[in-house]
Amino acid sequence: MASNSTAPPPVLVLTFATEETAYLPALRASAAAQGFRFEVIGLGHEWQGFMWANALLMERVQRCDPDELVLVLDGYDTLIVMPCVDLVASYEKFCVMATSRAGFAPQSPPNRWLVFGIEHPREAASWPYWNTIVRTARRYHCVPPSADFYLNTGAVLGPAKHVHMYMEETCKHAAATGNKDDQNTANSLYWGWWFDPNEDRVSRRDSPIPIALDTECELFYCHCERRLLYLIFGLARSPNNFKTNHDLHIAMKDGRILRKFSNKPIGVIHGIWNTNMNAVCKYMGYPYNPDYHKEVSQPDIRVFARVTRALLIWPGGPVLLLALFAYPTGFWGSLLHTLLH
Repeated sequence: MASNSTAPPPVLVLTFATEETAYLPALRASAAAQGFRFEVIGLGHEWQGFMWANALLMERVQRCDPDELVLVLDGYDTLIVMPCVDLVASYEKFCVMATSRAGFAPQSPPNRWLVFGIEHPREAASWPYWNTIVRTARRYHCVPPSADFYLNTGAVLGPAKHVHMYMEETCKHAAATGNKDDQNTANSLYWGWWFDPNEDRVSRRDSPIPIALDTECELFYCHCERRLLYLIFGLARSPNNFKTNHDLHIAMKDGRILRKFSNKPIGVIHGIWNTNMNAVCKYMGYPYNPDYHKEVSQPDIRVFARVTRALLIWPGGPVLLLALFAYPTGFWGSLLHTLLH
């Protein structure tokens, strides 16, 4: 019997990036360290929008075997923190659970779902954050009142056939609507046409793509500040390098990154809100530049940052000064830390 020791890793990681910056070097290193194949699409090009990026990704995905597992990640703010073999096992276990929730199994390829993470698990958010930021984001992303979560498009895993069809559908929808926000486009499609009203974590049987949402955040976890006042102060200081206390929600143990709520390892960590992930890189041994971070590009973050600064600068100048100069160090920092907990 021939040995399969030289077989390529079972998952192809694809990411889109126009320049080698932010956490892209760390993402590349994380893929190599965890045993994934890794390709970057778009290096050296000028950014021309997500439809253009998805079109280039579609060309690459089309060359894959339809059943091949493809993991598509944001290029500048994601890290793989689980070995490939373990991520595949977690994915297959998740697909069994998704089939149980849906009451049917995808047929082509059999039992394979296209899996997205969610942006904000309820238990990770403070009450003020949940009822302001998350509620506003749910409205922006066309989420029905009955649902507590929405898709994060920074990480998606599934067979190449489903990945290609998803990108094709988002490009068609964006072309028809003029929408330039890929995450809003994906949520509009999912919540407008595809989700099962009886089980909103999966798509309907007649949906063109079998989609399942990782609401347990075991494959994909979005890491960010979810305490409202800390978020406001952080946006006022630097939306390009948002620092939050990672010890609140994740643990670094035995070479893994665990979510404290479940005490289970995470597959991919996504630093949304341009969250600083230097501590994760340092622990995992991934390269990073401590002095450089990606400029804000996401429309929702830009809006929140502009609104926050306007509210703080015009009616609340003293609060802004406190955020800039006294927080989070010194006496006032200690006092704020006490008041906010």
